[in-house]
Amino acid sequence: MEDKVSIQFLPRGIYITGRGELTSQDIHKIAFIDHSDERSVDAKFIVSDFLQATAESILSRDIDKALAIDIGASRSTPDLKLAFVANNESTVSCCSYYMERAHKLNLPWEIQIFSTSEAALNWCQG
Repeated sequence: MEDKVSIQFLPRGIYITGRGELTSQDIHKIAFIDHSDERSVDAKFIVSDFLQATAESILSRDIDKALAIDIGASRSTPDLKLAFVANNESTVSCCSYYMERAHKLNLPWEIQIFSTSEAALNWCQG
């Protein structure tokens, strides 16, 4: 079975790709995967690409748990850009919820949602 989550380290950043129907376990993996590698300390951006994914079974509490991990990680990487790439209703809804909660909880990262990976990378690297 193909892994639904992959990670690629780029110069100054991290590119995460989700595929298929994402579960709470996948969201948990995404939250940890980008912070558990020592190369993430030097990252200036993270792109989470969900163009090939759906998130019908993701609950708000799954997103809240991922956000809690990111809030902790932001203490060592406060100047990060986080770009979500999503174009279907379920993934856009999850990303929007994350953004809303992150703002309310004062996550210091800049966060945007894009419909193409090119736009996300341009914003992150600009």
